[in-house]
Amino acid sequence: MSSGEIQKVDPSDLLEATKQELLATKQELRTACDAVYGSSAELGELRAQLNLAKDEIRAAHDRNGLILNSFTWKLGHLLMTPWRVFLRVFKIHKK
Repeated sequence: MSSGEIQKVDPSDLLEATKQELLATKQELRTACDAVYGSSAELGELRAQLNLAKDEIRAAHDRNGLILNSFTWKLGHLLMTPWRVFLRVFKIHKK
């Protein structure tokens, strides 16, 4: 066959090739949809974990505020002030 000749193709072969291509495209689409659903579920789980972590941080912050505002903490802080000043003056570092 020379380069100038037109190759004849059987229409049933074209139809079969198109069907195979369509099936492959459908499979790719299903795979992509599954990936999207999986990503959406993972995103929902991560958002729930983030909200839980935010709640834990907020609770810890509230507990810390209660401790710092307690009489015991304030008294201990006041009593330890001379010791902290002494350590600063003589640049003594605890390790």
